[in-house]
Amino acid sequence: MNKTLLVGLVIIFITACNNIEQSRTEILTVSGERDTAIEKVRDLGRNLSGELERLGYYQLELMKPTATPPDLTPQQRTQLDQALGEFGGYNGTFARFMQEVGNFSKAFEDQKPQLEAMKQALRKKEKFDGNLNRTLNAIRKTNEATTGKVKAWEERLAKLSAEIESKYKEIRTLKGQPTE
Repeated sequence: MNKTLLVGLVIIFITACNNIEQSRTEILTVSGERDTAIEKVRDLGRNLSGELERLGYYQLELMKPTATPPDLTPQQRTQLDQALGEFGGYNGTFARFMQEVGNFSKAFEDQKPQLEAMKQALRKKEKFDGNLNRTLNAIRKTNEATTGKVKAWEERLAKLSAEIESKYKEIRTLKGQPTE
């Protein structure tokens, strides 16, 4: 009876150790997908920063006095004031957008230790301390969610960029400045 128990324990141990090795391809695939997803988020962050810089430039340009300010009707003055107010609101829009991306990135980074532990177990041919399949599935779902989020964020950023450009030109026109 003791021999049977011992053989059973050895088989369980060997199976557990091989579990990580059997999942090698899947772990490396999920890790590669994660690296790709991270790079997409970083690209989005760079694009967001670029658009924020452009907004800052536009704001500085709009603050410059016009050599000969146009005579505006009360309606045009109201339209200009409203457009300037909307334009100033883009700072808050960008702040919320960047916070949303940052919060998602932090949650995404929270899985990094688990992935690193799996990769280390592979390198050392040790047992992974945790539920391998559940961890892989969670990371895979996050990778997929990231791809979808980044696509939606890119679309949102493109729309916001076009809106800012349009509002900038509207204000410049109302101020009698060239729209270049």
